[in-house]
This record gives sequence, C-alpha cells and structure tokens, in this order.
Amino acid sequence: MCASEGGSHASNVHAVVVCRCVRCRGSGGSEYRGPRYIGQTSVDTPAQKGESVTPRNRRYANPTKHAERRRYNQIIEKYLSDCYSQRTAARVSELAQVLDISRPYLSRIVPELFGKSLRALLRDRQLEEAKRLLRSTPLAINEVAFASAFGTPKTFFRLFRAAFGMTPKEYRQRENKVTE
Repeated sequence: MCASEGGSHASNVHAVVVCRCVRCRGSGGSEYRGPRYIGQTSVDTPAQKGESVTPRNRRYANPTKHAERRRYNQIIEKYLSDCYSQRTAARVSELAQVLDISRPYLSRIVPELFGKSLRALLRDRQLEEAKRLLRSTPLAINEVAFASAFGTPKTFFRLFRAAFGMTPKEYRQRENKVTE
C-alpha cells in the first residue's frame, strides 16, 4: 500500500516496494526505496524516533535533489567567479538568466536546496571571497569590494560590518596580527 492510500512506501532503506497507484506513476508501478535519512542506516526520521524536527535534521539524502544541488552550486560558483573577474555586482536576475529559469522559481528552489535564500547565499559567498582577499592580498579595501562582486564599497562596508561586527580594515589588521 502506498502513502497516498494511507500506508507507507517502505519500512527500511533497503526495502523495495512496487506501487501501482495513479499518484505513483500510473498503472505500471514504480520502484520506490523510501527516503534515506543522512547518516542513518534506517528510515527512522527524528519525528519517528520522538525527537524534535529541526531544519538541520530535516534534510534527506534524495539523490535527485543532491544532483540538482550540486549542479546549482557549480553554476553559482562559476557565475560568482565571472563576477569577481569582471568586477561586476552579482545579481539574482542575472543568475536566473544564466540558469535559464525565472527569477521567482530560482528564489523558491534555492532555499529548498541550500536552506537559505538566494540573496543570503550569494552574500555569504561574496563575504567569504572578501575575507580571503583581505587576508591574502594587499588590495585597497575599495578594490576588495569590487573584486568580491559587491556593487559599491558602501554596500560592502555595510554588509561586512553587519556580518562580522568589524570593518574590513579592522579585520585585515586583526588577521595580520594573527599571522605575524
């Protein structure tokens, strides 16, 4: 009996159930192995074990979703590296064009795959690049802002301070003291 008929597809990871309901791909049936919880050998989810479900332990190792996440991750990294090399601002609308999908769809799918909004994901990666540049290059801080794909130095300063509680200059000085 399948989940749409009131049952469950599988009682453990290795069980194979052939479902013939309309919801599960029509009369021909489909092979379903059930969700596999990351780091476990059985299908027991936190809710089944009586634990509270949090965003961290809610994620399942879905092979299709994993492949999609890896694909999006590669494209996002390529897009950001292009922005870094061209010293242009990273924009959600441009990324949607690169992926050839609509901006609303991209904004909806990224949180499902990465657990945070697309804008937050881009900003986090830009800030990590800025930290790397501040640690490893003698570039002026305004140049670091452009090299890490922020549109303006003002935006860079504001976001950097909000994320790390210090200015880029203070961060660079602190990192230089640590390495000496």
